[in-house]
Amino acid sequence: MQRPSRRDLLIAGSSLLAGCSRLPGDGDVGGSESEGDDTGGVESESDESRGSGPEITERYPSWQYDWQNSGAAVDVSAPQQRPSLLWEREIGPGNGGATPVIADGTAFVGNGDSSFYALDAASGEPNWTAGTGKWIHSTAAIDGEFLAFGCDDFRVRAFHTDGTERWTYTADFEISSDPVLTDELVIVTDTDGLVYAIERETGDAAWTRTLETDSSGHMYSPALGPERLYVGNHDTTWALSPDDGSTVWSTDDDRPVGGSHAVVDGRIVGVTFAGFGEERGTVHALDPQTGAVQWFHELDQQYPSDAAVVEETVYVSDPDGLAARSASDGTVKWRVQLGGGCGTPVVADGTVYVGSSSGIHAIDTDGTIRWKTDAVTGDAGIAIASGTIFTKQEERLYALQ
Repeated sequence: MQRPSRRDLLIAGSSLLAGCSRLPGDGDVGGSESEGDDTGGVESESDESRGSGPEITERYPSWQYDWQNSGAAVDVSAPQQRPSLLWEREIGPGNGGATPVIADGTAFVGNGDSSFYALDAASGEPNWTAGTGKWIHSTAAIDGEFLAFGCDDFRVRAFHTDGTERWTYTADFEISSDPVLTDELVIVTDTDGLVYAIERETGDAAWTRTLETDSSGHMYSPALGPERLYVGNHDTTWALSPDDGSTVWSTDDDRPVGGSHAVVDGRIVGVTFAGFGEERGTVHALDPQTGAVQWFHELDQQYPSDAAVVEETVYVSDPDGLAARSASDGTVKWRVQLGGGCGTPVVADGTVYVGSSSGIHAIDTDGTIRWKTDAVTGDAGIAIASGTIFTKQEERLYALQ
């Protein structure tokens, strides 16, 4: 039986909640909701595409932008006003967890129809398509002209960005994690506690590790820090050597300090969703050298998003909305309600962007809502490049500019 991915649980667990008012948090810094510009809102159309926009030259190469999973898209421009729909394209059935990535003027994304798509980022026209055996929950990772992603058919696939297949690697279980890339390796996790490092050039195994704890099973996507690879399941985090997979340290805290991680400025910020039968998720920070817990907070919600970390602020969404927390101690600076099904936030051009079931929201770093779209939700994750937001909603991929 396939274990549900973290994003599937987030979407399913948050579908009943909605809201649109701002709530104070610990250490609230103010900021009121803004109605924003009423022009340029997004409306759904049956047309496959409205036409081509300006050339997309910037890159958004991985889930949460970089191999550290920071969610800080520092080298991209983002829309400052509420965007209009540039194009939309049907990409097959199912709401797989994959987020689009952008490189070389192309949007790359997999979905639930066992296909991986490469679309012209300015027009939505298809460049190439690759078939797979099952759903694709894994977001692709791109470095130069090298592209890799995992699939529920136990395989990791590598392509040239022009669609030329490089190799296929067969794992022991489903690959739903998002890969990280080094100069030599593709590193992924599976749904049964294994970590795989695959040679980028040949597709051969460099090393494989089985991480055994009392909470075996689904592994979160890895994060790459200086000379360390950080991997977590529900309750434990490991720091591994990327060279051979050997353990540098693992956490032994009684609290759930596993989860997905963002590695930024001398700390590892981790987020866990509630395990089956448990009531709440957590957010915490670890020392990257020792694994010692720097701070820990239990949340009121079961299914928080992964974190975006920018300088001294951690942004985490949940079924109730978005919270900004202090990176030094995890206390809440402000919180804003956005509607159910909130996805993972991304920060670009000094603005926090996050999708929910009520629309895609742009929020100033003081908590003021600048604008939101009305039709396109983006609750499965967003990518930003050249002033354009790319997001997937069930069977369709959208570009907003």
